[in-house]
Amino acid sequence: MKHPHFNTWTSTSCPDFLASKSPLSNAVADLVLRNGVIYTSDDSLPFADSMAVANGRVLRVGSHSFVKELVGYGTQVLDLGGKVVVPGFIDSHVHFIDGGLQ
Repeated sequence: MKHPHFNTWTSTSCPDFLASKSPLSNAVADLVLRNGVIYTSDDSLPFADSMAVANGRVLRVGSHSFVKELVGYGTQVLDLGGKVVVPGFIDSHVHFIDGGLQ
């Protein structure tokens, strides 16, 4: 199942001439994660080593050579040192008795 916020383009699935014409090709990332194991939940690219994010949205996921194109002035680059990144999970629920007593 694809995560709705993941735009997963890599140099193998998106030829360079298409990536250069993408509206995201002029974007500058706020944050680039590199050197990690990033789980994408996309069957065509289950894991990647880099990811670029801007305004809370994932711009690119793939190899660092593909993602680093979005590094610009003010981009924070974080070396993950091989650590794992998974999509965030939010579990908001209340147990009726405990919630009622609070």
